[in-house]
Amino acid sequence: MVKEQTEKTPILKESIGRNMFLVVSKFYGDTKVHLRVYEENEDGSDYLTRKGIALDLEKWKNITYYQDDVDSAIDQYDAEMQVAYKQHLGENYYMTVGKDYPVVNIRKWWMPPGNGEIVPTKKGAAITFDQWETLKELMSEVGKKIGDQLKEI
Repeated sequence: MVKEQTEKTPILKESIGRNMFLVVSKFYGDTKVHLRVYEENEDGSDYLTRKGIALDLEKWKNITYYQDDVDSAIDQYDAEMQVAYKQHLGENYYMTVGKDYPVVNIRKWWMPPGNGEIVPTKKGAAITFDQWETLKELMSEVGKKIGDQLKEI
């Protein structure tokens, strides 16, 4: 059986600020949760860019599971304490909060040849703390739309 290609209309598309959107859509039969930048055409319509990240449902579920840990890391950052939060989401994907920038990084990592440790790639999304708050508010909406699929994981 051939899987259908991507559906044109997303299951959910909500702005989290600064041209970044939370998008839930099907791609070749698999539901994905995207954090994607959209830009505007001259006619005012928006279009999807390659900036951002697509997550399978396991990784999305892990993000929702660890949201309190991220909030604690943000509190440490705001209190000007040392923060080095890093949570594995599955495969080579990690969610991090560091001391250098006020962002939550959700990113794919890899190990360069000859290097003894993994490093972040360009493939991912750096969302501000305000965007993180909006994303958390939308987590229940995602659950309403695809909750049955998330329960299967």
